[in-house]
Amino acid sequence: MHFTRTHSAVFIATALTLLGCGSDGNVTIKLGTYNGSRALSATTLCFKRLRFKMSSEATDSDVTKDSDNVDFTPGEITLSDSGTNIGATTIPEGTYQRLEFDLERDGTGCTSGKSVQLTNSSGTFSTTDRVTIKFEGTFTATGSNKVLELGVQNIVDALNAITNSNNIKDDLEAAGVKGTL
Repeated sequence: MHFTRTHSAVFIATALTLLGCGSDGNVTIKLGTYNGSRALSATTLCFKRLRFKMSSEATDSDVTKDSDNVDFTPGEITLSDSGTNIGATTIPEGTYQRLEFDLERDGTGCTSGKSVQLTNSSGTFSTTDRVTIKFEGTFTATGSNKVLELGVQNIVDALNAITNSNNIKDDLEAAGVKGTL
């Protein structure tokens, strides 16, 4: 499977450079626009938690025990090619290396019992697996009441390529966005 990371990395870099993140204030997190002419017709994700990782932090092998988890429970969110508002949270000022989302079937407000549901040209698929999506790079959180808009074309491309529910976790985790932010 081939993923083009350049578009998403450039989009994230631009958004983070221009907007920054909040300093002990609210940060509204959005998934950016993506190419809507592709085969993906519906996607619903169940967000359970997120982590803003400082430059020196590693992720615990049991992500539920990570000390920097943020309870982030917007529930089931349906993606839109015109952009999707996930919600707002508070983070401390600092330099971050990575943003990680955990999609799980039992997040607050997730009534379907699925972590990921999608329909593409190959059919309708879903999983109950925990899926961790990572956006990597470096950004400095300063100021407050900012909007953090993340490029998601790599994620959408991975969803478009799904042909079996058993592949969702691995394909989405492999599609995380890496680059200079």
